[in-house]
Amino acid sequence: MTRAVEFEVADARLAGTVEGQGPAFVWLHALTSSRDRERRRGIYDWTDIARDFTVVRYDARGHGESTGLPVDDHYLWRRLADDLLAVLANLGDDPVVVGGASMGAVTTLWAALAAPQRMKALVLATPPAAWSARQQQADGWRRAAHIVQKYGAAELLRRIAAARGPDLFEGRPELADTASDVDEALLPAVLRGAASSDLPGPEQLAGLRLPTLILAWHGDPDHPVATAERLAEIIPGSQLHVADDLVHTERWPDLVRAFLVDANP
Repeated sequence: MTRAVEFEVADARLAGTVEGQGPAFVWLHALTSSRDRERRRGIYDWTDIARDFTVVRYDARGHGESTGLPVDDHYLWRRLADDLLAVLANLGDDPVVVGGASMGAVTTLWAALAAPQRMKALVLATPPAAWSARQQQADGWRRAAHIVQKYGAAELLRRIAAARGPDLFEGRPELADTASDVDEALLPAVLRGAASSDLPGPEQLAGLRLPTLILAWHGDPDHPVATAERLAEIIPGSQLHVADDLVHTERWPDLVRAFLVDANP
């Protein structure tokens, strides 16, 4: 059974769901995505996991059904980590497993550094371009914000749809869908916040002492395998799984489930 929940955080109300029973697993979506968009795409389907774990999902501020303000700094990924910690505070005092995709993965890392005692383990899926490789992606998001403000979100969607997506998604239109689940009035601020964000530095991440599962796929320049490989080198004791095709990604729920079982002996 899935029930709707709301989390009050600074300057926003976060809409979420709680499903299942057992130890908690908190999951965060990617930039311009949402719980509903993830459901439609089907990649991060934790339905089976909810049989033995409590899966908590919520829309990041400004995304999906969550509220937000048109303020760039509110969407810095380091700031989104504060929202995550507020959500965890609502779940009780026990440490939990937290994970996310892309923006959600980075948010998870910033929160883990700020309050490692709240985390039992981490799941980092498709971490984005980072550090010295980040400038091109950041510039692209700033250009996207400009397009939305000058021509509208529909024009941005048209241009993105005309570009070639990851090879992994070829022939799967539901995966190649580039529609944003962010209100047009907030989208420029969300994109500029992302453009001004980055992963924590390697020297910070090297201090993490949390079991970490890293999931990545080949052929996506926005989420290069190089980032995942570097994270696996930096974070002590981490596990890395790289998908060559969609069949491999369909095994991710089993990998995550096994990881959750190990993290909750």
